[in-house]
Amino acid sequence: MVLKAMEEIGFSGILEKSGFGRGVSVAAVAQTVARTIFPAGERSTLRWLRESSVLGTLMNVNFDSFNEMTLHRAADGLGERKDAIWDGLRAALSPLRERRAVYLFDLTDFYLEGQAAGNPKARRGRGKEKRNDCRLATLAVSPPPPSVLDVLPGPD
Repeated sequence: MVLKAMEEIGFSGILEKSGFGRGVSVAAVAQTVARTIFPAGERSTLRWLRESSVLGTLMNVNFDSFNEMTLHRAADGLGERKDAIWDGLRAALSPLRERRAVYLFDLTDFYLEGQAAGNPKARRGRGKEKRNDCRLATLAVSPPPPSVLDVLPGPD
């Protein structure tokens, strides 16, 4: 679904218009899709792309030819060109604004020190810090409009 939505708005074209070459554009799309579905660092993302995902088949890309630096360069390029990318996204999404809202959000797990027995949202689970001795909660952030900050139950 993520890849399909990106294709429908012409995300690859937006990247190329903002200065990405074809190869880096493919890596940026792959990384954006992967991190939407499986948020992790470059090493884990690359392993997921190679071993657990069908994204290579859907994009007609062999991720065995990628390395961590390929994904790192793509991420740097997204940051460096974010204003041009946002302008392209706004233009591509403007026809949809009257019918639907587009919300971007971020989720991150954080660990709670101590037992956290009084917090019903704190759960044992796998977090990025590898702190299996602490309970986790998830922080959800959505920028305006409307701005939302919420603490959700931690991962199971």
